[in-house]
Amino acid sequence: MESLSERNESQRIENAKKWHKRKIGIIIGAILAVILFFIIFSVWKYYTKDYNSYKVLDSIKRKDSQATIYRAYNNKLMKYSRDGAVGFNEQLDMEWSGSYNFSSPIMEQCGKYIALADLGGTEVYVFDGSDSPKDVNVLYPIAQIRISTQGVLAVVMNRDSSDLVQIYDATNNELLVEFTTSISEDGYPVDIALSSDGTKLVTSYLNVTNGSPTSRVTFYNLGEVGKNYSNNIVSAKTYEKEIISKVEFLGNNTVCAFGEKGYYLYSMKQLVEELHSKSYKKKIKSIFFDESSFGFVLEPNSKSEKYKVVLYDLNGKEKMSEFIDFSYNEVYVLMDEIIFTSDQECHILRKNGKEKLNCTFHTPISYILPTDTFKQYILVDDNSISIIKIKEK
Repeated sequence: MESLSERNESQRIENAKKWHKRKIGIIIGAILAVILFFIIFSVWKYYTKDYNSYKVLDSIKRKDSQATIYRAYNNKLMKYSRDGAVGFNEQLDMEWSGSYNFSSPIMEQCGKYIALADLGGTEVYVFDGSDSPKDVNVLYPIAQIRISTQGVLAVVMNRDSSDLVQIYDATNNELLVEFTTSISEDGYPVDIALSSDGTKLVTSYLNVTNGSPTSRVTFYNLGEVGKNYSNNIVSAKTYEKEIISKVEFLGNNTVCAFGEKGYYLYSMKQLVEELHSKSYKKKIKSIFFDESSFGFVLEPNSKSEKYKVVLYDLNGKEKMSEFIDFSYNEVYVLMDEIIFTSDQECHILRKNGKEKLNCTFHTPISYILPTDTFKQYILVDDNSISIIKIKEK
């Protein structure tokens, strides 16, 4: 039989093993806690750190005119002018191009498709990232265009007493749907929006009677559901004494009508449902939006106040509200960053309201585009196109 001293020794050894395991567990837990802390700290720093300088990693000289317009295309850069369009890859090498001869080019982009038309002309070129654009010819002067991710093209054309709206499958130049709007009844076209899948269209028209504006926003379902309604119109909204200057699909099923005083948000999976609306006492200076959010810059009521930036999700819930004390010429959203540019300055806000960049550049800015690489941007100025990396001074 085991003696008492042997039993005590066995118990001591067993307790020592348990304590050793517990100590190892504590050490591992402490190491994991430290790692988690550093991960959280790094993420927090990423979303709060601001930068105020930059360095040029690579650059090419511009060989075009100052009238050339640069824009984002599939998280890369493209440009267009009166005589053609060019798309660049991540290294700023030409990836695709196409030529045309337009007096007043207008551009719309969705997914891989870019539509370029001659405002007041009768030609539309549709690019899909290759060197062979599709040429769509229409009968009347073009007022507006939109394109979807499937290559569905919407064209609004002006006529004497009515406007003609035609919907094409631009990939094979096939006319899908057309309808007319009466100037005497509907008014003058202000804006149109096309869903990303090309099955829903929204128009905004303006009528002025005795000096008082009335806006009419019409919702068209171009699919099977819409065939059960006259002229595919599934709903129409009238706004007395207000100008709806912009309509836009945010994602495929949410429509926002932007007015002079605020916004009206609608769900449009097939039919139309009102989601949210809001009016402001302050004057709206700018609007901005992407697929998941929309926002406004509100002007101050007095010299002592600042501009206010507000951001909403697709249900109309406020996600961010911040004051800014800088001036700007243009604001847009790319890759979850709100970008403000002026002559030589750029300010970038994250969607949580924290400033990411406050920088003055050496030459006037034409465009700035975030890239997929951490802290790297494509900068277009008057003289060159550069890949830059933002940094602290």
